[in-house]
Amino acid sequence: MSLSTVPDYLHQVKLGALSHHIRNILGISMTDEDGNGLERPPNADSRTVKLIREALEKGENIRSFPTQEKYRLAWELGLRRGVPKGPYLEAKLAEYAKKLPIADMALLPDPTTNDPSSGVYHSLSSSHSGVCDASFALFSEHFPYHNSTEDDGAWFRSKWPELYHFVMMQTRSASGISSSSTAHGSLTHATAIYNASSAIKKRLALYFLESWPDDPYQIIAQFLTNRLDISNGFTIQNIEYDRRKFTTASQATINSWRKPLLVHICRSFGIEINHSWTKKAITTRLMSWRDQQPWYNPAARAQVPKASGLATRGEIPCILGKTTMADIRRLVSTADAPLWIPIPSADFAMTTPSLSGGRWESLARYFLVAAVIPIWSFPKHGTSAEERQRMEDLLENLMDLVQAVALLGSYSPSSSDLDQGDKLFRRYLIRMQELHAHAPVVPNHHLTTHFAEFVRLYGSPHTFGAWVVEVVIGSLRDIQTNSNEAEANFTRLRTYARASNLRALIQETQIEGFNDLRQELKAISKSRRFQEEADPGAAVNTRGSAGIFRYRAGQTDFNDAPPDVKAYFASILICRQVSYVTIAYSCLFQHALLQPRSSSKKNCWVIYLNTDGVQRGGLISSILECTTVTGLKFISLVVEPFRELSPRDAELNCFRRKWEHVAGRLYDPRTDSKDIVPLEKVMSQAIHFPYLPPPHVLPFRDLDRDAILLMPATKNPAWGGFNGPLGESDSGGGDMERFCNLGWYLDNDEAH
Repeated sequence: MSLSTVPDYLHQVKLGALSHHIRNILGISMTDEDGNGLERPPNADSRTVKLIREALEKGENIRSFPTQEKYRLAWELGLRRGVPKGPYLEAKLAEYAKKLPIADMALLPDPTTNDPSSGVYHSLSSSHSGVCDASFALFSEHFPYHNSTEDDGAWFRSKWPELYHFVMMQTRSASGISSSSTAHGSLTHATAIYNASSAIKKRLALYFLESWPDDPYQIIAQFLTNRLDISNGFTIQNIEYDRRKFTTASQATINSWRKPLLVHICRSFGIEINHSWTKKAITTRLMSWRDQQPWYNPAARAQVPKASGLATRGEIPCILGKTTMADIRRLVSTADAPLWIPIPSADFAMTTPSLSGGRWESLARYFLVAAVIPIWSFPKHGTSAEERQRMEDLLENLMDLVQAVALLGSYSPSSSDLDQGDKLFRRYLIRMQELHAHAPVVPNHHLTTHFAEFVRLYGSPHTFGAWVVEVVIGSLRDIQTNSNEAEANFTRLRTYARASNLRALIQETQIEGFNDLRQELKAISKSRRFQEEADPGAAVNTRGSAGIFRYRAGQTDFNDAPPDVKAYFASILICRQVSYVTIAYSCLFQHALLQPRSSSKKNCWVIYLNTDGVQRGGLISSILECTTVTGLKFISLVVEPFRELSPRDAELNCFRRKWEHVAGRLYDPRTDSKDIVPLEKVMSQAIHFPYLPPPHVLPFRDLDRDAILLMPATKNPAWGGFNGPLGESDSGGGDMERFCNLGWYLDNDEAH
C-alpha cells in the first residue's frame, strides 16, 4: 500500500472489515449487485417527451426538440446511453424509429388468389386494438408448435380455413357481437389477417427491434410455428441457443446484445432484475452471476461469491443472500431512529443512486443486525441442535465485529474503548476462520488489527475526513503526476507523524496553568464551531481592555500580565479561526510562553505553514495579531513555494490592515534591518526566495526577544530534508523539531 494512502485509508478501514463480512460471507450487497442503484434520469418535461415519442412514431424530424427531453426519452426506451449530445441522440432515436411497427399496412392480398385487388386498405383503430390483443394471445394454445420442413407459406395456406374461423370467433367475442347478429362478410379475411399480424408486431416490438417481413402471412406463420414466442419474444430454439452461447461468450459479445435478450437470459436463469434497469446494469449483473458459477469459474467452487442471488449456497448455510434485503427494507420503512442516524429510503439500491457512507454504515450496523437477529435467534421448527448452536455462533461473531467497529470508529474513543475494540476484533477474526473456513483473511483485516495503534497516534478517522485528508486529497488531485507520486507520499506521511509528535508533547507537558488552558481548548473543539465558541475572545482587543481579561488577570494593563494570561489570550485569538490546525498552533504558543526562560539565550520558535489558501490567510492574520499582544517577535513570512502569492491576492486583505501593528516588530534576516518593512517587500522576498538558508546562517544570536519564524512545509534541500530544522543548535529552539505543520485535536478522551 502506498505511503500516502495510510492516513486516507484510516477513514475507510473501520468499515472495510464489516463490508467484507457482509459481502463475502453473508452474501449481501446493499449497494451494487442486490439492488444495482441506477443513475437518476435527467429531469425533463413529460409533455415534450410525449411529443417526441409521437413524432418518432410518425416518422417526423425531432431535431428541433430540446436535447434534455430527447435524452430522457432515450433513457425510457432503454437505448444505450452515451454522451448526451443532440446528434448522437437523434441518430439513436432515428434508428429506434425505423424498427417500430408501421401503423398503416399496405393492401393485403387474398390468400387463395394472391390478387391484390381482393384485399382492402385498413388502419388499426382503437376498436381493433382490443380485438388484436384478445386474438393473438390464444394462437399458441390453438396452434401448437409446427415442426414441418415444408414452406411456411404453404403450411399457412393449408391451415387457412381453421385459422380464419379462429380469428373470426375471437374477433366477435372481443367485440361483444354475437355470431348470429354479425354478417359473415363484416370482417373479411384481409382485416382479420391484418389485425393478427399488426398485433403480433405491436406486442413483439417491445422485445424485438428487428425488421419484419412485408407479408403478413409470413408474420403469422412464423408466430404459429413458434419461431416467435409472444410471451417473451424468443423461441424455444433461441432460448437454448442463447443460454449455451452465454456460458462461453466474451464480455464484448455480451455487451453487443440487445437489452431484451439480456432480460430474457436473466429470466431463464432465475436471476431477479428490474425492468427499469439500464442495459449496462443488467449486463453487470449477468457477468457477476456467471463469474460465481462453478461450471464457469473453477475458483468459485472453493469460495463464496461476492453476492449470492439465493437464500442459501448449498454447503454454506450461513449465507443469507438477497432474502434478507426484504427484511431490511421493511425495517427501514418502519424505523423510528434518532435524528443523528442517517436513514436511506425504503427502496434503497433499487431506484436510488449509490448510498452514501453514512447511510451504508447505518444499514450495516443497525438495520442488518436487527434483521439477522430474528433469523439466527429463532430458527425454524425442526432445526437440529448443531445447527442452532452454529446460528448462535454466527450471530455472536457478527456482533463482535459490529461492536468492534463501533468502538474503534467512534468520534471520541478512549484508551479503554480502543483496547476493548481491538480485543473484540481479534476474537472476531479467530472465530471467523473457524466458522467460515472458506473466507480468506484479506489485507483489510490486518490493517484493522493495527487500527487502535493508528488512532492513538493520529486520532479518530472522523477528524481526518473532516479537514486534513480532504484538503490534502484535493490538493493532490490538482497535480498531474502521471501515476508517479514522487515526494507527495513522504510529505503526507511525515505530516501525520509530526501531528502525533505534537500531540504527545502536548499531553506530556506539565506546566502550571497549561492544563487549564488545555481544558479551555477542548471545550472549544467540542462544538466544531470555533467562531461561535470564541466570541468572548473576539471582544478582546490589542490593548487588553475586555472583561474576560480583567476577570482572569485582575488587572487592565495587558503588558504587565503574567505569561500564562498572555498565552491564554493568544490561544483565544488563534482559535477564532475555523480549523483544527489552530488548536495545535495555540498550544505551540503556550509551550513557547510558559516554559522557563533563559537570560543568556532567546528562543526562536518555528511554525511550518502548510494549509490551504483560505485557512492560511486567517491563520497568518491571527499570528500577526498575537505577536503584537504577546510581545513575541515576528521574524519573517514565507509562503509555500509551489503556490506563490502576489500582493494582489485576496488572502492578504484579511491581515493587511493589521500590518501596521506588527510592522515595527518585523525583523528582516536578509538585511539585518529593524526598520519597518513594507508588506509588498516581504511578499516579494517570499516569492523570489522560497527557501530560507540553514538556521545557522540566520542571525538568531542577535535577537533581543523571543521570536516566531514561519517556514514553508516543503522538503528543503538546504536543510537536509524534512527532519529537525532547529534542534539544539546555535539558533536555540530545543525540541521544536517535534512540532508539525498540521494539527489535530488535544486529547483522545475528548476528541471531536
